[in-house]
Amino acid sequence: MYLLGHIAIGYLVAWAFARWRKQKLSLWLALTVGIVPDFDILFGGLGLEHHTYTHSLLLWAPIAIALVLWNRKSLPYVAGILSHLLIGDFLVSSIPFLLPLSNVSIGLRLGMPSFADALLESGAFLLMFLVMWGNGDLRRMLSGQRKNLLMLVPLVSMILLTWLAARTPELEQLVRFGFSRLEIEAISAGQILLMILLIIPIAVTVIKETGLVKRLNMNSSAKQTCS
Repeated sequence: MYLLGHIAIGYLVAWAFARWRKQKLSLWLALTVGIVPDFDILFGGLGLEHHTYTHSLLLWAPIAIALVLWNRKSLPYVAGILSHLLIGDFLVSSIPFLLPLSNVSIGLRLGMPSFADALLESGAFLLMFLVMWGNGDLRRMLSGQRKNLLMLVPLVSMILLTWLAARTPELEQLVRFGFSRLEIEAISAGQILLMILLIIPIAVTVIKETGLVKRLNMNSSAKQTCS
């Protein structure tokens, strides 16, 4: 699954768990947790292969339990991380759930890229947008709050992982192939829209914090007075 689907599904899972626990959701974190297992791409130069140890359920299970026991409020975000394995990768490919004990992988293997994958990822992104619209998260993103600058985390992560994946031999062909097939163009468009969705709250916050609009209005008023 591409980053679009992982981010959207990660958010939806985190939001569902946060709603169940009646807990306020950290937006930037909810939009980041779904791609955490893919951070292995960052360490490819150190010999860590993509889709191996960071995608092992055997390794994530104790980490997840420890995090939740340490802080119950981490449950939505832990669930968002696990959605990468148990929903995204399990559906379109497979997960090496017993690494390092075994290389056996399980999954439905719907295919990536495939029409099923494109439908799943595009649908997840659309559902995420509708949920954010309905629950007020979009308004929070456009509120100009200083903490919205943290949207830089999922934005930079998304850009960096995409760039590194395109330079990784085992992923280069997949990235190129995925962005050229007609049935996968929805994913390409979705990822661009998602980047824009992440850029907007950052821009709104910067404009508000710097008082740029107010300065422009003052300059305009001064010019009108002088004229």
